[in-house]
Amino acid sequence: MHTKTRGFIILCFLVLWFSTPLYALEGLKWDSDEPEIKVEKTENSFKATAILKGQLDLKDWSLIYNDEKIHLSPHSHLTAKGDIDWDEDLGGFFELQIPLAGRENQIELTAVGPLGEIETVKVLIPFPGWNPLENPEENAFSTGMDFTSLSYKQSAKSDFSIQALTLKTGYFKPVFSGAFTVGGSVFVTLLGLSQNIADTSVRFLGVNFRMGYNFPQIPSPWGVSLLFGGYYSTMFVTKNKFGYSNLYGPQIYPAIKRKFAKGDALSAYLKLSPITDGVSILSLSTRELAMGVAWSFKLKGGHLLSLDLNFADLALSLSGSTASSSLWAIGSTYYW
Repeated sequence: MHTKTRGFIILCFLVLWFSTPLYALEGLKWDSDEPEIKVEKTENSFKATAILKGQLDLKDWSLIYNDEKIHLSPHSHLTAKGDIDWDEDLGGFFELQIPLAGRENQIELTAVGPLGEIETVKVLIPFPGWNPLENPEENAFSTGMDFTSLSYKQSAKSDFSIQALTLKTGYFKPVFSGAFTVGGSVFVTLLGLSQNIADTSVRFLGVNFRMGYNFPQIPSPWGVSLLFGGYYSTMFVTKNKFGYSNLYGPQIYPAIKRKFAKGDALSAYLKLSPITDGVSILSLSTRELAMGVAWSFKLKGGHLLSLDLNFADLALSLSGSTASSSLWAIGSTYYW
C-alpha cells in the first residue's frame, strides 16, 4: 500500500476517533431511572425527544450541555419567620430536552466548579421504540456532484489526466428492523473541464450495490457498519485509444459514523474491490481501493446535505497490459 494511501486511512479515522473519560459526579441526581420520551409523528417520519429531569447539589457549580449553560432553578427553604428563602448558590433543579437519533443515545454533560474544576459525565438514553424505517435520514435517495481530478497510466500508452464534474446518485434502505442496510449507487462523468490529451473524449461509469450489517452493540452517537456487495466499472474512450472496459467484482465496505447535536454527522468509509476475470479473483494487486470522509448537516426542511472528500486507487493487470489510476474527488451530496 502506498504511503499516501496509508496516510489517508489514518487521517480518516483519527478525525473520527475521540473520546472523553466517564466520571461519576456525586452531586448530580436524576428524578427517574427512565426519562420521559415524547414522540411526534408526521406524515412519513417522526421526532423523538427525551425529557431529563434532575438536580445538581453542588455549591457554586454549573452544568453545561452542548456548549450552553443549563438553567438551574434554585433550592428553597422556610425561614424561622415562615418565609421562603432561595439558596441560589447550592445548585438547583434542571430539565433537558434531548432529540433522539437511534435505539441507543449518548449525551455528555460538563460540570464546572468554582475553582475551574471540570468533570464530564456521559449519559446513555435508550429508546427501544426507534424504527429507522420511518426515519428519512436512514432511508434516503441521494444525488450529488463532485469535482474530480484523475490520472491514468497504461503500459505502452501515453499518460492521461483529466479534471471533470462527476454526477452521482444512490439509494440505501434499512431492512429487517434496521439491522441491515441494502442499496446501491451510480456515478458517471458529466463534463470534462480540462485534460492533457486533446481530441479524445473520456468518460467513466461506475455502479455499486451493497448490503451489510449495522452493529447494534455500538452506542449512539457512534455507528459502525460492515457491508458487502459488488461493483461494475467501465471507460468510454474515443476510438478505444486506451482504458479498460467491463470491470466487475466483489467489494467489502466498512463504515463508521459519529452523530452530533442538531443532526450533524461525521462519517468515513473504506472500500476494497478485488477485480475478477469472471471466474476467479485475479490477485490482490489487481484491485480498487477507495476511502472517504463526509460531513453532513440538516437543512431547514429536514433533509441532509453533505460535504464529501474521496480518494480511489486502481491497479490492473489484464491481457498482458498493466494500468493504474488515482482519483481525488471533492463535492456535495443532497439526501431526501
